[in-house]
Amino acid sequence: SITASQVPTAMILPAAGMIFGLLLAVLFSYRKPREYQETELTVVQQESSSINKQHIAIAGVGIVAALAVQLLTGSMIIGALAGF
Repeated sequence: SITASQVPTAMILPAAGMIFGLLLAVLFSYRKPREYQETELTVVQQESSSINKQHIAIAGVGIVAALAVQLLTGSMIIGALAGF
């Protein structure tokens, strides 16, 4: 069986790895200033977005179905599957 006093000992290696990675990043990776390559900006045509009422209705039906099945069965997992 595992006791609460064993957890810190088991986490020494993962914690040391995270500290080592942080020191490596700070001392080597972030030391040099970034040099950005200048490129031409491209213009992107933005499409006008409109709300599709059919999509809203389908989403509403899914939400209601998920809630109803969850309340009937008492299972959040089955409710999520019903709303999917």
